Amino acid sequence: GLGDFVVATAGPHLESVIAGRGSGAAEYSEKNMARVLNIDVGGGTSNYAVFESGRLVDTACLNVGGHLLQTREDGQVTVVHPPAALVLRELFQDTKTSAQLDAQDVQRVAERMAQLIVEVLEAQPSALAQQLLMTAPLRSAYRFDAVFISGGVGECMLHPSTQSPYRFGDIGPLLALALQQLLDTKALPVHAPAQTLRATVIGAGAHTLTLSGSTVWNKYQGPVLRNVPVLHPRMAWRAYRPGALVAAWQEAVQSHDLDAGTDLYALALPPDIPLTCQTVWQVALELQAFSRSHAPSVHPLIAVTPQDVGKAIGMELFRLIPGRSLLVLDEVHTREGDYLDIGKSYFNGGTLPITVKSLAFPH
Repeated sequence: GLGDFVVATAGPHLESVIAGRGSGAAEYSEKNMARVLNIDVGGGTSNYAVFESGRLVDTACLNVGGHLLQTREDGQVTVVHPPAALVLRELFQDTKTSAQLDAQDVQRVAERMAQLIVEVLEAQPSALAQQLLMTAPLRSAYRFDAVFISGGVGECMLHPSTQSPYRFGDIGPLLALALQQLLDTKALPVHAPAQTLRATVIGAGAHTLTLSGSTVWNKYQGPVLRNVPVLHPRMAWRAYRPGALVAAWQEAVQSHDLDAGTDLYALALPPDIPLTCQTVWQVALELQAFSRSHAPSVHPLIAVTPQDVGKAIGMELFRLIPGRSLLVLDEVHTREGDYLDIGKSYFNGGTLPITVKSLAFPH
């Protein structure tokens, strides 16, 4: 059954994608052909995902969150986690121990953290923000049509409370308030997310399809493959130049925290590939170059495309990469964060059952 489908490891990149799908930011972006930012601000990190017309184009992760400073119910600071210690050092040099921090000091920490989150949003990270970035920063200073804030801090922003700001034993509510006030001064189009807290159910959004052998190129005779992550290159074909696709796939491998030579994954082709002989040849060469760029893999080389070019690309690859088992799946629509189950082929490779598993969110 599909019920056992759970992502065991979610690197910072995947966290951003899951959050952006869960908050409704990706869907809003797709429906409105808009550029949308989702920031999932949790206890320890802020995960950024930028969607353009539903397509993920950028992510970043900042080591700032509401639980990095822990407090007692009365606001007395009890634990300072290393990222918060960096913020304290910048604000107070070394003039104060954590025990000496009063309510006003803690407020300043929350305000500085909110500033750091916005610096990364605006692609103008200060030296401190650069220190706290766990990934590369966002690629450019985007103009957003909508901004969604999800996660625990997003939850606090949606439901401001008159209760003690230290009710959770951390500075989450203070950070939420500081972030709200700062965003208000920026005139950013902030939207309320569909749901702020993390998606817990994964795998219910699965659909199964059987691909007929007329277009699929299948030279794989191994066991059933499960939970194969689909790696989407962050590039459109119109921006193609030789080597660009290889670089984009390598970046996708890294951002999913995978090893190109030892892990199992599928490479998605850009969605806007023109159906010409020249393009088929160029794509085959990129797949060959990618395959050669790392140690020989025990896994099959799997490519996935929404277009009807599987057989054509497979025939070229068969010549270019002799000896490597190959699967080119076409007319399969996948999105960033999807996984594939690839079943046993029937009728001498004539049909191949495939399940595309999307992250599912309880609505």
